[in-house]
Amino acid sequence: MKTGKYLKGLSLLLAIMMILSISVPKISTGAASKKIKLSSKKLTLEVGASKSLVLKKGKSKISKKIKWKSSNKKVATINSKGKITAKKKGKATITATYKKKKYTCKVTVKAANKATPTPTPAPTPTEAPKPMISKTAISLNPGQYEVLELTLDGDTIKTGVTWSIENTSETPTGPASAGKLEVAHLRESSRIDDRGKAYIIGEYGGTAKVTATYDGNTYTCNVTVAKGFDVKSDLKIEYSTTTIFIDFNLKTDGSGNPDPKEVAELQEQGCEVTGKRVTKYQVCEVAKYKFTKLPKTVEEIKSLFIEAEKDDTVDLEKKDAGVNYGGFNAMAANICAANAFTWPANAADPHYSNSPQGWEIKEMFEFINGPYKDDDIANVQMTTAIDSMKAVYQSMGENGYKVYFKGAKHTNNYTPSEYTITMYKGPYYIKEQDTITGTRPTTYMIFVPGYETNASSLVSDACEGFGSDRYIDVAYSTKDARWYSFKNNFMHITANDHKVPEETR
Repeated sequence: MKTGKYLKGLSLLLAIMMILSISVPKISTGAASKKIKLSSKKLTLEVGASKSLVLKKGKSKISKKIKWKSSNKKVATINSKGKITAKKKGKATITATYKKKKYTCKVTVKAANKATPTPTPAPTPTEAPKPMISKTAISLNPGQYEVLELTLDGDTIKTGVTWSIENTSETPTGPASAGKLEVAHLRESSRIDDRGKAYIIGEYGGTAKVTATYDGNTYTCNVTVAKGFDVKSDLKIEYSTTTIFIDFNLKTDGSGNPDPKEVAELQEQGCEVTGKRVTKYQVCEVAKYKFTKLPKTVEEIKSLFIEAEKDDTVDLEKKDAGVNYGGFNAMAANICAANAFTWPANAADPHYSNSPQGWEIKEMFEFINGPYKDDDIANVQMTTAIDSMKAVYQSMGENGYKVYFKGAKHTNNYTPSEYTITMYKGPYYIKEQDTITGTRPTTYMIFVPGYETNASSLVSDACEGFGSDRYIDVAYSTKDARWYSFKNNFMHITANDHKVPEETR
């Protein structure tokens, strides 16, 4: 009996448990943990700032059926999407209502920090333009030139500039009082359109520095001149003597008599005068200048006198001091100076004397011939000489004055077989000039023999481009201790009459 009751009760319990397990749904612990909350419960914003609130269920965003509200719209507002905008300083509560439940966020609005204004930078003062030299370094060959100028804001400074130049390398000492040879010359033109410009002319191999001084400041340009004529390596001088027979007739007066004073002077020099005929055998000095390269600048011309200086010494107190080879350098220098002449095809004649070429030629002949006492006469003579050289250059080209060198003649366009000048000293001397003192004659005639020379031993070396000998007088200056070509004798070399017709040969 008891056993049956027990079984009946157990069956009933099992039936109840089965019913409960079928009818009661299982509760998920994960769903129970997904609370709904705002993304922020407190916010601090500056006036003008904005921030969005988000209502979340767990990690999921709730975006629908939310009502947003601000407790103080003057302080902060919120739109339907949860974006808060701070309006003015104060506090407000933002409420989100969802399924009848409210979620709040306290908002504090602070005054906006005033942005520190970016300071406006002070305008950079415009630097005043400074003077500039047109070139700070130049390289030249002897005879070439460059133009320098000092500019301010692109314009040439035409007044107030002082130019100077000095060697920065060693050069040989020039003849007597000439000082050191100059690497470059600095010249300023007097032409209006050249005002303020400095012409730098390459003269002798080496370096120099040009300085422009303006308003208390200096501006420099370094100058390098390539090696050109070197008197030690490009010239060889050979000396000798030859005997010349003098035979000529003196001019006579209306009665057929020569000037007694002239007769006495010739007899003093050992000549035999019979009537008007003059004869004499005379030993004359001869010099051969053999060039491998010709000098073509003023300073290179000066160097000819350095090499020959040892032969220039004149003992003024000895009437007969033996052979004297002085004075040949003056003739050689005149010939080289004439060969240095060039005439640009487009040059305007009035401007030549105020151009680098004109300055160089004028200074060459002034150095060789000595300064003139009367500038007007000097200018007239130089102008005449330049006209002659221009005519030779235009009619015969750059070979025009090579007529004085060995082998040059009109049939080969005056092209020398070698750059050798043969010269001989005249068989008689000229009376001492006013500037010369002493008992020994110090003024001579130096000849370049033409093909008609009567110096038979020189015929093989005579110039074939002209007939009669060309000469200049040379005078020794005791003041300068050097020889000069006397007065305007250089014009015998520059004369425009070199061409000799073939039929007259």
